[in-house]
Amino acid sequence: SSEKVKALAAVIQGKTRGNPFFIKMFLKNLYQEKLLQFQPAEGLWQWDAEKIGEMGITDNVVDLMVRQIKKLSKDTAHALSIGSIMGNQFDLKLLARIQNISVARVAETVWPSVKEGLLLPLNPNFNWVEHNWESDATVMFRFLHDLVQQAAESLLRQEEKVRFNLEIGRILRQLFWQDELFEHIFSIVDHLNKGRSLIDDKMELRQLCEYNLMAAKKARLSSAYEP
Repeated sequence: SSEKVKALAAVIQGKTRGNPFFIKMFLKNLYQEKLLQFQPAEGLWQWDAEKIGEMGITDNVVDLMVRQIKKLSKDTAHALSIGSIMGNQFDLKLLARIQNISVARVAETVWPSVKEGLLLPLNPNFNWVEHNWESDATVMFRFLHDLVQQAAESLLRQEEKVRFNLEIGRILRQLFWQDELFEHIFSIVDHLNKGRSLIDDKMELRQLCEYNLMAAKKARLSSAYEP
């Protein structure tokens, strides 16, 4: 009945504040929890608005995203968490290097999150089945939404975030040495600065100071004052 639909809509409105992205993820969660089910014989959807209203989900959609990610395997959730430290977009090869596993293995690990729509491939005409994971081609993924990235990051302890930032910064420093360094300096400095508390080598600290100066000069030249 329309009254029953209105009752469900009121609960969803209260939980999501009417945000379309939140509504989509909330409904998906209800379906997975079997609180919203389709009855083929009757051709109708069935639910209990009262039970849905009592669900232990706060109005904060990040909590909902954490629940979604925790339903994935431990390895998949961990890979997503590391990817979230790399940024809204990340390179699968870099993720494999950080985890010290093959690209094919890390691809297998993140595949469930792609199936769930939490990660999206950025490469045009990308074919997951036919792709040669051992090739030199760069495969980029992005998080469906900033809140998915935020939820994945929230699964890491602060000390883990610092450690991964330092490791990512060091890898980027090696990858973009000399000619490409200036082009990628903002990203390199950002990660290294976040991991600075773990740097105890004086030469590396001095180098980081020089990188920060380089980034400052680039920011001034491009009027990118905030970076």
